[in-house]
Amino acid sequence: MAIKLEARNYRGLRRMEWSPSGVCVLAGPNGSGKTTLLRLFDFFRIAYERGLPAAVDSQGGAWGLRHFQAREEDPVEVAIAVDQLAWELQLSIRGASVDPHPGECVRRLDDLSTKEFLLKRAPFSDIVTSSLVPNSYAIDGEKVGLRILYDAKPERLSQFTLLVKAVESFRRVYGEYNINQLRLNGSIHSSDLHLDPRGEKAFSVLRNWRDRRETRTKYDFVLNGLRSAFPEFFDDLEFEVAGQTISVNLFAPKSDRSFPVHFAPNGWLTGLLHLCAVAGTQPGSLVAIDEMENSLHPFAIRQLTAAFREWSEEYDVTVCLATHSPVLLDEFKDDPGRVFVMEHGQQTLPVPLTELRDREWLAQFSLGRLFAHGEFGSQLPESASSSAG
Repeated sequence: MAIKLEARNYRGLRRMEWSPSGVCVLAGPNGSGKTTLLRLFDFFRIAYERGLPAAVDSQGGAWGLRHFQAREEDPVEVAIAVDQLAWELQLSIRGASVDPHPGECVRRLDDLSTKEFLLKRAPFSDIVTSSLVPNSYAIDGEKVGLRILYDAKPERLSQFTLLVKAVESFRRVYGEYNINQLRLNGSIHSSDLHLDPRGEKAFSVLRNWRDRRETRTKYDFVLNGLRSAFPEFFDDLEFEVAGQTISVNLFAPKSDRSFPVHFAPNGWLTGLLHLCAVAGTQPGSLVAIDEMENSLHPFAIRQLTAAFREWSEEYDVTVCLATHSPVLLDEFKDDPGRVFVMEHGQQTLPVPLTELRDREWLAQFSLGRLFAHGEFGSQLPESASSSAG
């Protein structure tokens, strides 16, 4: 499934266009907008499910929503395209809040010769129209037009299904896990089949995967990934239930004695949560992990990346990894086109590494070493980083 994300004047993203696929990495300095970019996927899901004000609140509120270099009259625009349909929103900021009725349209990307939109409404309007159906629809509360129209379910809107299902499947950015909560208190009993953003239900999700025939492959993927990334430490686990709480005990290789997860290192728990985040995605969907390398040994980073690629190829899942890790970047030496850079001085971000540097030149070096020495994604502007080197 082809996905494209766009933004204009949105927070730290003056102009952004990105089409991630497979397992890819997003590299750049602190404050360059990597996390803001990744969280836009969740923005669209919340906007569809709960309305635009809730989506804006989930990203930190309306203050600072417009890029600081943009003029007050410059529109704040975001768009998500799935295959050949694009859903576009124009946000209207009013002081410290955002108007719940954005400008909005859904259009086909493969038909640029027509100005006819599949869905359209003007900013501040409470009426949504479509070229596919004869009726106009009044906005219900803070719902976006796409939700209003799709809920009406006229047969001719079936072509919206792929776009809607993709938006609904986007999860929050993973990486800010509450590891101590998981280690000390385990997980509350839950029927969830997707990892929560903080990772606090991980043991419950894992047990649910294990006990359902249709999700057993997810459980096996997580355990095999852990065995590969931590071969001298981990071989298997067992669940321990106390009241409404689920925890796990671990088995080391060649040992019949288990020990509680309380003694597991942070890296092992981080690896488990990363693997659960990836396994919890639906086929054809997307998952984002911010600073995937935190707490992980270089060997574990390499093995987990290999596991992500395996899952991505089998289930057509896009895995986006924002990183500062030279080790992780080196895993893309043979595929530098999947490295995207938040680079100073570029009009549109992020930039594929292969557009910044020649492929043949890149092939001569370690990508991690180039990144560490400021050859791309530097904390300094290009002129300053070059003179510093």
